[in-house]
Amino acid sequence: MSRSTTVGVRSSPEMDQLLQRLTEVSIRQQQIVEHLATRQGETEQELAALQADAASQRALLPDPRAQATRLLPKLTPHDDVEAFLQMFESTAVVELARLARHWLLEGDPTAELVAERVVIERLLRALPRSHRQAVSMRNPTGLQELIEAVELADATQQRDAGEVVQERRAPEGASRLFSRPAAPTPRDEPMPTEVPAPPTKNWLAGCIVHSDLPSGAPEVKVNINGKPYLRSAWYSPIFCPQEATRKPFYPLPVCTARRDKYPSDESPFRPLQVPG
Repeated sequence: MSRSTTVGVRSSPEMDQLLQRLTEVSIRQQQIVEHLATRQGETEQELAALQADAASQRALLPDPRAQATRLLPKLTPHDDVEAFLQMFESTAVVELARLARHWLLEGDPTAELVAERVVIERLLRALPRSHRQAVSMRNPTGLQELIEAVELADATQQRDAGEVVQERRAPEGASRLFSRPAAPTPRDEPMPTEVPAPPTKNWLAGCIVHSDLPSGAPEVKVNINGKPYLRSAWYSPIFCPQEATRKPFYPLPVCTARRDKYPSDESPFRPLQVPG
């Protein structure tokens, strides 16, 4: 038979005050949220009214396509090409002057502001490409703002140039990835009409072990500076490249008595002095 223990919580004045305080705080938070929502709605309405007022006061430029069609009619087969080109140039000059005047005199500026706009535009065009992009993003409207933007772009470029990129190291215990071996380079394929090259063959050096040579096997004697280039010892030939002052023109592959093959620029044995 299990025992059960019942714990009763008695109400006290402190608990009642705590519950009342929590209720007041909750009501206060709800009132603040409702006030913020109402204020946000009013702010959005004011912002929409300001945007509509600014759009109505701003002089909208005409559609460039319609303006171009009106100013520059299409060339017909009956029109003179030279006259059409002159009309095109004069129309372009007039429109460029009108757009420049609209850009310079926007907002009814003074003569100093007009000169300042021209100076800012000329300086922006004279900056390097990296600086020009960074400065144009800040859209400076005065010389002081332009100077600050140029200094900030210069400092950013110097900081980026001074940073040292550290090589990433693999974490301890991580398996290293091995790249695949590089594919062999393609070889030149012989033409069908090309004469096939004779097969290479390793000739056996003269030795007492090689007494049963096939008939017709060539014999090669090489002397360099009056000294034998291929010497014979007791049981196997000794290939002596040390006697050569320079590499031979025709390398001679050598097969020893043990059937070990070596190129002409290597020697498996130490040179021995053979009595005359």
